[in-house]
Amino acid sequence: MVRVAGYLPLYVRSIDYVVESTLWGLGLALVIVFLVMGIALRSVGLLAAAVPVNLFPVVLVFGVLGWGGIPLDIAVATIGAIVIGIAVDDTIHFLWAYRGARATGHTAEGQSQPRSGEQDGE
Repeated sequence: MVRVAGYLPLYVRSIDYVVESTLWGLGLALVIVFLVMGIALRSVGLLAAAVPVNLFPVVLVFGVLGWGGIPLDIAVATIGAIVIGIAVDDTIHFLWAYRGARATGHTAEGQSQPRSGEQDGE
């Protein structure tokens, strides 16, 4: 029986593990983030608007990486987490301001949308 040994088989197994754990981790992170976002916003409509907006950048980034033939390794896998973090942060700020504007009597068609981009300290 011949058994392959050395650095290359170890590297292949570690890359396979990185890919698998990255996909599971990104999926779990998205589920948890959307649950927390739904609880915080207390609105199914806002959550339904937030889900595709946050999934689009992740799908786009990994789609471009796959289309470009860039292999998924440890450094590239980190990009997914960064993209999710930026997208979710921006979405929460925007929807929280939108919800606040609606709560103060602004209409969705009127002043809520332009005011959503206004943040204190920016």
